Amino acid sequence: MKKTSLLVLFFILLVFACSDGEDGSPLQDVLHDVLGDVSLTDITAGSEDYAFIVNAAPDYKSATYSVMKIADRSVSKDKDVIHTDAVAKVFNNIVYVVNRMGADNITVIDPKKNFSIIKQFSVGANTNPQDVAIIDNKMFVTKQLSNYIDIYETTNYSKIGSIDISKYADADGNAEPQDMIIYNGKLYLTVLRLDKKNAFAPTDKSYL
Repeated sequence: MKKTSLLVLFFILLVFACSDGEDGSPLQDVLHDVLGDVSLTDITAGSEDYAFIVNAAPDYKSATYSVMKIADRSVSKDKDVIHTDAVAKVFNNIVYVVNRMGADNITVIDPKKNFSIIKQFSVGANTNPQDVAIIDNKMFVTKQLSNYIDIYETTNYSKIGSIDISKYADADGNAEPQDMIIYNGKLYLTVLRLDKKNAFAPTDKSYL
């Protein structure tokens, strides 16, 4: 397999753009042949379009993020180190990398500052964070090994509260919350209810 194709195997792709988000954007034209139909998130970072890529080494012993300028396909490779198990989300023109089990933190990256890391904060050791969602300067964080959805304010990312979901836990004592989305001012959450004593196999039911 060619080295350049490794990015396709393990990545989170986000667009930093001044486009209107319609079909036929430059990113779709560039990557459609490689990835097929993809869902893209458009935000503004100056006057350029970018792809933000999370990639891991084949042995998953190291990981970095890279940035590609869509106009000329030039790549700033391995701009900084992240966790080998990471996902990325974008809100309000800021990238949030969720570094999962073993790192247990959130990395905040500003595209307008050359995609540099401006903040990294812990969400609790051995809690295995999974996702973030932001509304009204409040960040919600799910953690699979915690029965609380923690809430942080986005000025200095200090914790300001939490939501108890312990009543949805299965027999192992954890509810295993996962993905979130905010729609019409409401936070929607998937609660997986996995059996951590049995290789995180599904239990009787999950919740939304």
